[in-house]
Amino acid sequence: MSQSLWFYPLLTFVLTLGLTPLAIYYSNKKKMLDYPGERRSHDRPIPRGGGAVAVLVLLALSGYFLVSEGDALGISGRAGVTAFIIAVSVLGVVGYRDDHASLSNTMKLFIQVLACVAVLLFLLSASPLPQPSTGLLIFVFLAMLWLTNLYNFMDGSHGLAATQAIFSGLLLAWLFNLNEIYSLTLLTLLLAAVSGGFLFWNFPRPRVFMGDVLSGVLGIAFSVLIVAGWLLYQLDLILLSIALATFVVDASMTLIMRMLSGQKWYNPHREHAYQRLVTGSCGHVGTWLIYQALNLLLVLPVFWLAQSGQINSISAAVFVYLLFSFLWYAVYRNQRTNNKNNINEGH
Repeated sequence: MSQSLWFYPLLTFVLTLGLTPLAIYYSNKKKMLDYPGERRSHDRPIPRGGGAVAVLVLLALSGYFLVSEGDALGISGRAGVTAFIIAVSVLGVVGYRDDHASLSNTMKLFIQVLACVAVLLFLLSASPLPQPSTGLLIFVFLAMLWLTNLYNFMDGSHGLAATQAIFSGLLLAWLFNLNEIYSLTLLTLLLAAVSGGFLFWNFPRPRVFMGDVLSGVLGIAFSVLIVAGWLLYQLDLILLSIALATFVVDASMTLIMRMLSGQKWYNPHREHAYQRLVTGSCGHVGTWLIYQALNLLLVLPVFWLAQSGQINSISAAVFVYLLFSFLWYAVYRNQRTNNKNNINEGH
């Protein structure tokens, strides 16, 4: 990767770190506060929507990169950066509006569907590779839509979503750089950089929450980068999917369990594994440490072994996803047992 391109993520980090207090001031002034409640895990009002600055910085730097470096990127590189900017712009506007005055779930889903379809069709039109089957494309579209939403669902513990973005961004940047895909390398580093700048204000004791404006952007941004790596450069889609395994399993297993139990899965709740850990004995910092340990001790080595060809990517993904599903169920069963014991003791 050109040494000059490291300037972009460094500047992104500094700007996000330095300008986020403006978002905190604005949120306080507009009374955009997240109050404690039954489905909240904090004990005082905290400003939300602080990720607006991060999104603006992300758009500004990625846009400048496209304009200044576009000629050197080639058709595929320009297509990847353009798709990224489109997705971030749309979800950023939707999230910003939702942080100010909640949009209906139907309206948000409708816009998300349009954004995912538009980005997918755009990348397909720019791809020099043979077109995938219709069935696979439908699955990828649904995965993009789910990733856009699940990142928002997982943004409920101090520093967790931002740190996951740092980890996944650096991991994907490493893979893209190994394959000399410098446009996607830079974009993933920008995601890690804005998340790092925001993390300072969100962990361990949060002074602001990222809000829908940043959580939605992170979700769709990662989905665009993964799909772009697959469609434009023929990277292994299954390998790419491992980078976000901790979040994908927690959100997906929670959704499945709520649907199987007949609950209204779309309603707010505190049934994710990370929420159970936070409200249990781990707290926010302990939960953060557990998720980072899983990333560093499981996701990272398995990802490295798979990309180096020492293990099959399908086997690697099956191992990681099954193991995380087992761990999720263990947390679920443990809390149910504790709840039953507490009820019995109450009698």
